[in-house]
Amino acid sequence: MTRISKIKSPRRFVTISTCPEAWGGSEELWSRAVSILAERGHTVSVFKTVVDETHPGIQRLKSLSCKVRDLERIRLPQLGINLLLPTRYQLTPIKKQLLFIALHLKARAPDLVIISQGDNYDGLHFGNLCRKFKLPYILISQKATDHFWPPDKVRKYRRDVFEAAIKCFFVSSHNRSLTEDQIGRRLANAAIVRNPFLVAVDNPLSWPGNEESRLGKADYRQPDREPQRFGKGRPRKT
Repeated sequence: MTRISKIKSPRRFVTISTCPEAWGGSEELWSRAVSILAERGHTVSVFKTVVDETHPGIQRLKSLSCKVRDLERIRLPQLGINLLLPTRYQLTPIKKQLLFIALHLKARAPDLVIISQGDNYDGLHFGNLCRKFKLPYILISQKATDHFWPPDKVRKYRRDVFEAAIKCFFVSSHNRSLTEDQIGRRLANAAIVRNPFLVAVDNPLSWPGNEESRLGKADYRQPDREPQRFGKGRPRKT
């Protein structure tokens, strides 16, 4: 195992994950990155939707003294406030999350905010918050949807949030180019970063052996996702 040395001047990092699942490829990506930061002595705070306290990834973050908060379990006096406010000003779940994170960002003034999105737009409101606070942030986009295009009235807002980021990371070239088409701008701050996967690639698989094998392949596609391929399809008779 590579030894990670501590740094003399620790910095503050905040990670916000909007992926609506307990754990997946996006969590593997940002959690591995912030784990290295925590091991080096930096301070890391994590805000995530759907936190499974028993998941090894969450437990590892906590073992490194990372504070992990569930965005869906934020406690604010929402009911009392909403009774006093007009409907359009009432605290919705998104507004409650924004308020909670705004208070944290103001109090902590992090050196960098990492925003990991389940797709390419669901975390932009947090990016816009950082932009208003003049805090440096990066965006990670996990997918882009061909059949969904932003309305004209929000295209500039989304473009501004992407362009104000220090870096916009996409997990595939298709996601990047499609997002650029949707916002009507080529992003000079964009880069491709691949999600990690849990299979060793430095050596050949130990299976199959010398026996004859017949494999089938099923191609499963959803309109809003990259193609998913599974290797246990039934072989076709010849």
